[in-house]
Amino acid sequence: MSLLAPWFLAGLALLAGPIIAHLIRRATKDRVPFSTLRFLNPSAPRLDRRSRIQHPLLLALRCLVVLLLALGFARPYLRETSIVPPATTAPRTVAIVLDASASLRRGDLWEEARERVRDVAADLSPNDRLIVVSAADRVSTLLSAEQWLNSLPGDRASLLAAVLDQTEPSWGPSLLDAAIESALDLSREINENAEAPGDTEIVLVSDLTVGSRVAGLAGLTWPIGTLVRLETLASATEPNLGLQWLGWGADQGQGAPARVRVVADQRAGTRAVTLQLHDATTDAAVGEPVSLVVPAGGTQVALVPVPTNAPAALRIDLSGNDETFDNQLWIVRDAARTLPVHYLGPAEAGDAQSSRFYVEAATMGWRDPEPAVTPFDPAAEVQPALFVITDPLAADRLAAIRSRLESGSFALVLAHNGNTLATAAALAGESGWSAGSPTSRAYSLFGRVDFEHPLFAPFADPHYSDFSRIRFWQPRPITLPTDTAATVVARFDNDQVAVVEVPVGQGRLIVWPGDWSPSASQWILSTKFVPWLQALGERTVGGARQAGVVEFGTLTRAGVESLTALETVTGDSGEPGLYRTTGDRPRPLALNVPAAESLTDPMPLETLENLGLPLEAAVSAATTELAERRLAAESAAALEGRQQVWRWLLLLVALLLVAESILSLTLARRQPVPTT
Repeated sequence: MSLLAPWFLAGLALLAGPIIAHLIRRATKDRVPFSTLRFLNPSAPRLDRRSRIQHPLLLALRCLVVLLLALGFARPYLRETSIVPPATTAPRTVAIVLDASASLRRGDLWEEARERVRDVAADLSPNDRLIVVSAADRVSTLLSAEQWLNSLPGDRASLLAAVLDQTEPSWGPSLLDAAIESALDLSREINENAEAPGDTEIVLVSDLTVGSRVAGLAGLTWPIGTLVRLETLASATEPNLGLQWLGWGADQGQGAPARVRVVADQRAGTRAVTLQLHDATTDAAVGEPVSLVVPAGGTQVALVPVPTNAPAALRIDLSGNDETFDNQLWIVRDAARTLPVHYLGPAEAGDAQSSRFYVEAATMGWRDPEPAVTPFDPAAEVQPALFVITDPLAADRLAAIRSRLESGSFALVLAHNGNTLATAAALAGESGWSAGSPTSRAYSLFGRVDFEHPLFAPFADPHYSDFSRIRFWQPRPITLPTDTAATVVARFDNDQVAVVEVPVGQGRLIVWPGDWSPSASQWILSTKFVPWLQALGERTVGGARQAGVVEFGTLTRAGVESLTALETVTGDSGEPGLYRTTGDRPRPLALNVPAAESLTDPMPLETLENLGLPLEAAVSAATTELAERRLAAESAAALEGRQQVWRWLLLLVALLLVAESILSLTLARRQPVPTT
């Protein structure tokens, strides 16, 4: 017999009560009267070692009642009738996360990774569900549970082999956190829809380097019954050194040098390496090699000289490292962008009351694009330019500027009178634009601004979106036709049009209802003026400068959505090398191996444990013992609930109490026999 709540046996200490009560002799067996003691009060007898138990049968009944009560509350059950819980037959869901990042190109790691995947699949039962997820610069499902279950058990090995044969390690980063989260979501969805949901096992097949991204696993919710098994791949090759791009150094008159960092593994030891600059298209060496010594587990920053006459596309090669997947760094030199600014108005340079003065002052010091405020020459070479127009234009000049707009230039018209507004309408190719008389209001303020528009996007942050302190004195009202192609970008607080943009071919026409002078508004003296004008200038030359040297997985930094939007210049598509963007304004782009992939030191197991992963290897003997105890406790509770021995014990207690009451009454009525 076993007990479900053995701590109730502590109630057996109450047995001392009846025993002590029966040891106390409350009356003598024979009474002998003495005349000299009749006036004394009787005292209770004291317990001493010579006391004897009175009424042992009654004592036995009372002790038995206490014993049965304590035993009943302890809820006993018989183990010999225990039923062993049946083994679970629910199918498991096994999700394999296959690391396909650039670091798997070392040695024979990729072949070992595929072999580990095949071994895991071979250990599955026919009813188990298998998912294979690839982790690289993007997460993709290589094999779904539906594909696995819909194939015959005998064909599943060949199905998995075909999937693995079509998969190769990428050149991107190792996004393990995103892949594990995706595998967990797929497993949870399968278990929710399955008739017999089972446990989930996430098998991570990876070299698990310190460069792998796992930070996203912090705070992830793990369903009950989910374990993570690590299939860590170990490279038998030499320790690694990698190249990292840091940007361009300061130009000292001989060309801006390339700043790079060489990173070494902890196992590498001190290494002497050489950096050599090459022409990316002809592979010819450029300049002299740079030698440096890299300590074990350390880094070394180097400046690689780039001559001013060097080509735009370059490559830096690292010598002295046996691992070759990250020994090359592709770079492109930033091409200078110039912005011709043509001012068309009567004002002379240096007139502080004219718009030209503030346009020249605002563009002074720009580095990208580099502006050049010059008079407009229709015979000059056609290139994107910014036109600032403050006066009406003659027909020939109007036609020439409209032609430039259609080719991609931008024009800003300050429509401070009806004639200038007519010029803006002619440039837009529309009719029906009209200018009203200034209102009698003392000043106007910006009321509604479209902060999603590129002109006002720099002020979208709430810290910079306050225009309430900029006053405009009597701006010229503009009325647009109903069929206009113009977009109202901003309005004044009286709903009057403030800023208008019209597409003209590949270019844009911006109309401002007023002049840029201190007597017309506070706009040109505000902190918003220069950023607004620079946003306009950057749009004219194709937008803000995008990064020219990027890593796989960070193409959006260069304004590119995916590799499909690039043209290959050197090497094969999808590999590190030189590319060119597509579109109206193509530019070179250098793609490199992510710097984190060069960090190939093993990741400590504590890193994953601290992130809360339910690692199978971390399940200790104590945890296993605790799980067995919980299972035994659940089985015991079910067994005791079915037997309910405590009910019979309480019934027996009730019968004993009846017998005890009858016996006590009988003994109380017994009269003592007097003696002489």
